[in-house]
Amino acid sequence: KGACRHFRWLRFPCCGRAWPCAACHDASDCPAATLGVWANRMICGKCARESSYSDKACEYCGNTYAQPSGAHWQGGDGCRDQQRLSNKDSRKHKGSSAGGVKKTVSGKSQRVGAAGKKATAVKKLDAVSKRM
Repeated sequence: KGACRHFRWLRFPCCGRAWPCAACHDASDCPAATLGVWANRMICGKCARESSYSDKACEYCGNTYAQPSGAHWQGGDGCRDQQRLSNKDSRKHKGSSAGGVKKTVSGKSQRVGAAGKKATAVKKLDAVSKRM
């Protein structure tokens, strides 16, 4: 089948061989692999034709190699990826700190002050009514 549904193999100019990914090429016996040579050709995963390395659709069958990028909804699937949301979206950081860690909301305002006294009084009344 191939490495994935987008591209089947990458062809490197140093050895002329096709590899599933750049890491496989780096681990190969190719002498130029340690020099950081980039692939210049790729083989389509749908039609198996070779074309120049690009993020555009395959010139033969129209297969897309790159996923479409979106700022609001990821790929139109309705799955929100908060890392890819636009910074202008007010819901990007909702319920999280600046570092992106989800945080709980403090309940201190319900325990302290006038609201706390009211909540304590309600609890006492409930306890008294349960005894009777």
